[in-house]
Amino acid sequence: MAFVPDEIPLDLSELERLLEQVAPHKSLPEVMGTLTALASAPASPHPSRWLLTLTDDARFENEDDARGFLAQVLGAYRQLDAHLQMGEAVGPEGGDATAVAQWCRGYFHAARADSVWSADTEAMRRLMPLALLAGELDRVGDPGAPMHGDAMREKWTAALGPLALSFYERWADARAEHEPEPPKRAPFERAPDSPKIGRNAPCPCGSGKKHKHCHGKA
Repeated sequence: MAFVPDEIPLDLSELERLLEQVAPHKSLPEVMGTLTALASAPASPHPSRWLLTLTDDARFENEDDARGFLAQVLGAYRQLDAHLQMGEAVGPEGGDATAVAQWCRGYFHAARADSVWSADTEAMRRLMPLALLAGELDRVGDPGAPMHGDAMREKWTAALGPLALSFYERWADARAEHEPEPPKRAPFERAPDSPKIGRNAPCPCGSGKKHKHCHGKA
C-alpha cells in the first residue's frame, strides 16, 4: 500500500528532510511502523504527542517545519487507520530486509511503550517474531549462530500485515473508550521572528481545537 493520504499528499523527501532535523537516526520505515502501532494501540495518544514520540521529544525551532511535519504525520496516520478500519493489512514491503527491520523496530517500541499492550503477556508473545526481525532479540546462545534462517524470516515478514491488522481489531474496544490527553507543552518552539498564533486560530498541534483551548491555555 502507498502511504499517501487523499487530503494531504505525502512528500517523502520533505518528510525525510524534517525528520533529519530532529531525529537523524530514524528512518521513514521506522516512522511508518511506529504510526501503525499507534493506530492499533489500546490507548492512542493525543495527535500532538505523535511528533514528540517520533522525534524522541526533540522540538522544532521553526513553527512552519513543525506544522509541516505534523501535517505529514497526521495524513499518514489517517490513511493507515482507514486501511485498517476496512480490514486491510498494513505492513512493510518484503523485498528490503533493512526497511523491514526498521519498520518492525518502530512498531515494537511503540507497542512496548503502551502500558496495556506491554502488560498483556499473550500479546507480547505474538510480537516476538517482529522483535526478532527488528534485531531486538537477534541471537541467543552462541553469538555467531543466527536464531532464524532466511525461510523463517520470509514467513515472519509475510505475516506482518495480518499481525498488525489483528492487533488493530484486538484493541478496538479499548481505543473507543480512551480519551487521549493533550501534552502539557507544544511539540515545537516558535521562532522569535515568526508571527504569534491567534487565540481563536486552530491549534498547530492538529487537535482541531482553537489555540486558546489547547496549547494556548494560560
